[in-house]
Amino acid sequence: MKHPWYQRAIKFVTYVLGGYAILATVLDGVANAIALITPLIAGIVTTCIVLAWFLAYIILPSHPLPWVFGNQQMLVKRPGIQPTAYAVGIVLLLWVPFVIASWQAQPPPSPDKGIGVEKLNALQPTQEEPKTLHDYFLSDFNRLLNSRQSLDITLKKGGETINTVKIEAQLHSDFEAKAEFLSFYIPSTDSAYGICEYIAKELYKKALTNLKSGVAIEAKYLPSERGVNMNELRFTGGVFIYHEYPLFESNKDTLIPLFKTNGLSPQFRGADYVYLRNNPSSSPLRTPSPK
Repeated sequence: MKHPWYQRAIKFVTYVLGGYAILATVLDGVANAIALITPLIAGIVTTCIVLAWFLAYIILPSHPLPWVFGNQQMLVKRPGIQPTAYAVGIVLLLWVPFVIASWQAQPPPSPDKGIGVEKLNALQPTQEEPKTLHDYFLSDFNRLLNSRQSLDITLKKGGETINTVKIEAQLHSDFEAKAEFLSFYIPSTDSAYGICEYIAKELYKKALTNLKSGVAIEAKYLPSERGVNMNELRFTGGVFIYHEYPLFESNKDTLIPLFKTNGLSPQFRGADYVYLRNNPSSSPLRTPSPK
């Protein structure tokens, strides 16, 4: 006699719970079941159960399995509701802990009216990386028109070349003040003092000529104003020396008169300058263009 649908449903649920209880009983003696049952193991066991059930469903109809129920031997031609329910219960117990763990791992809702943690972090100001001396060499006078050139300095001793250093020179043109001045960047080399001497004696002239050669620029701030041509700018004699290798005060005391001999006004900027710029005091350090 065929059982009513609700009786079959009750039996199925009972068997599912039975399968769940069987595996739970096995794992009950293990202190940390989740630590032993990883997603990989759960996947392998689930695959084996599904494959075994699928093979049984295909093979048993043509090759029944003899099985003794009580005192009577019968031929099993398909997986019954009871073993199917047990298998479903085992699979559930394998995967339910991982589902619960994934829910617990989700961050709680933010109390800030929907603004997520990532958005809040994005709103927080980020600390800028400290600038280098070369960074300041390139940016100190960026409000002016600047032209830059690399120069190879060959150092000789006794007529023999001992070193070649690549330095950088910039011409800063202030059309509003009708003035222009130079800056030089000297990388870290113990020949920094000798290079400064060379700049003071003749290199500044070469840099000034090279940086202005072939350049024709006229600038004005208002349409009604007369334009100022680059040839009208007056070289102020200002020379800013950015040096990575330290120059002592005694070195500067010797160099300054040498620069002044040629009508130049030097300013030396080294490691102390970088420190002050990266750690500004209450009175910001300014870099006005020399007039």
